[in-house]
Amino acid sequence: MALDALRLPNTTALTVDGAQGREYDYVIFATVRCNADNELGFLKDERRLNVAWTRARYGRIIIGDRRTLEGADDGGALWREALADCEEVDAAAFKPK
Repeated sequence: MALDALRLPNTTALTVDGAQGREYDYVIFATVRCNADNELGFLKDERRLNVAWTRARYGRIIIGDRRTLEGADDGGALWREALADCEEVDAAAFKPK
């Protein structure tokens, strides 16, 4: 379900390209990549990573498979550097209310 459909106040759902030139207090970035071959697709483009990383004023949440992001032959080093200071949280620990 799109965030806009949830009618959350002051929430905008965009693609990385749609966020170009904008800034937000917080950003939730879903990488939608998880595969055994560690293929990143458009995520290997450092310009897109730059946009995703620099849109948040105060904080960001990255949702994705760390093994895929960091393990890619093409772009993995860039993601390893970007994720080096991120705290990993087990999503299974969060239970819906």
